[in-house]
Amino acid sequence: MFSQFMSKFFSSGNHSPGEIDPFNGSKLNGVYFPDEVLEVILVHMEIRTLLASRRVCKKWKSLIETQVLKERAILEGITWGLTNEDKMNIEWTTWYLMLSPNSLFNRNLVKNPCGQDKFNSWEILNNGGNGWTVETPSLGVSQELQPLPDDTVPNYWTKKTETIPPLPKLISPLKGKY
Repeated sequence: MFSQFMSKFFSSGNHSPGEIDPFNGSKLNGVYFPDEVLEVILVHMEIRTLLASRRVCKKWKSLIETQVLKERAILEGITWGLTNEDKMNIEWTTWYLMLSPNSLFNRNLVKNPCGQDKFNSWEILNNGGNGWTVETPSLGVSQELQPLPDDTVPNYWTKKTETIPPLPKLISPLKGKY
């Protein structure tokens, strides 16, 4: 189905075999689409299909690598905190990695974020206030939503670390999933 859809973007053969249609990649059923319209269409494609669409033609490859992935990241809120200069200097592969569902950017690297395994993976460096504990169920938080701060919540201050495995160990289970 995808190949049938993509084949409609190529000219219907009005040019000689050696001649390249100047609107290649911009025509659908003989109708010309400006680059801005193509960008809007491409931005809403699924990320893997978008990556595969880079192979349609040079124009699509250029649009996807220079504009579309960046616009998609902006739509999904991934660029929060980046300056405009940072956004201009980021390679397209980085944008793709940020958007990919199997990306390290979309994974929680903390082994025990909720304390379900007690403190096995954590090293507590300093345990101030009332002490850091794992509460089940959470204490000091009523079932009804109340504005914070709530005086019934205990006082905690802690400094803790967790060792996260090296990058190659994190990447190896993801090979072939992009």
